[in-house]
Amino acid sequence: MVGSRMNSSDTDGGRRGGVGGSQLCILLSKKQFEAIRQVTYQLREYEENLLADRTASPGVVATLIEFVNSLKSLAEQAARVRIIADDSCGTNFISTSALRAGLSDLPGEWEAVGKLPGYLTDNWLSMMRDAVSLLGGRELFLRTGYDLDEVRDALVEFGSDRS
Repeated sequence: MVGSRMNSSDTDGGRRGGVGGSQLCILLSKKQFEAIRQVTYQLREYEENLLADRTASPGVVATLIEFVNSLKSLAEQAARVRIIADDSCGTNFISTSALRAGLSDLPGEWEAVGKLPGYLTDNWLSMMRDAVSLLGGRELFLRTGYDLDEVRDALVEFGSDRS
């Protein structure tokens, strides 16, 4: 199930996770996470445009870069990365944890886990799409090491199945 998004209601009998909020899981392969991380770094170049377009609010880009940096070393040791977007956590809450056993049938598969407020994932996806569009294929590859198809695939997985 690498590269998918699960809503907590999928596994908890229809309840939305957290008190008064919902929880969304984004599950990415190591390669998809690395592509997302590289594109997230590029957001710094476009932060003024994103602020002007109201795609981002002040500090969001720095928060997202801090988040992917905090997961980087864990992701290198894991089979996949789980990003938990939780509407019930505070607006400034970001957390990463140590590696944990994956929720799959394969023994010994570890995943890196990070948690952040739910609203950030929507903004993050929108900002990454804008940056990819502004960069274009050749510049994207030169800056990130990933071609346009690889990045688009990672973005599709990042934003898929929100129901």
